[in-house]
Amino acid sequence: MSVAAAAPSVSITAPDHAKVGEEIPFLVAAALDGVPALAYHWDFGDGTTDDGRTTTHSFTTEGSHTIRLVVDGLDGPSAEKSVTVVVSGSPSLLPQAVSPRRNNRGHLRLLLLANLWHSTRACRRARSLCRSPRFRQLY
Repeated sequence: MSVAAAAPSVSITAPDHAKVGEEIPFLVAAALDGVPALAYHWDFGDGTTDDGRTTTHSFTTEGSHTIRLVVDGLDGPSAEKSVTVVVSGSPSLLPQAVSPRRNNRGHLRLLLLANLWHSTRACRRARSLCRSPRFRQLY
């Protein structure tokens, strides 16, 4: 008598709703009495992937986003799960500093510097958006 290879039994914990730019936590729970999980591979559906049992992600666009998880098991077969997160709102801009500057004619102007709410992670996730001068300097 042989035992058929099986995939790990897993479940995803994640919120149903989030805001644009918000860090969303994702966590996988594997059944203790099932096939051991060896690796976790996330696909966020926006061109971004990550590996690990836990991760976070922030979306730069509104809409319904399907996140796909593939879990490699000890027996060989992989488990596949997905979860949908509805993202709404627009990125929050928080003023970081207001500083007076003079232009080349000597006129005084105010330079307002702003960052996305979670700027460090958001910039890694959306490099082209954060390279935009209007997100770095608002005149």
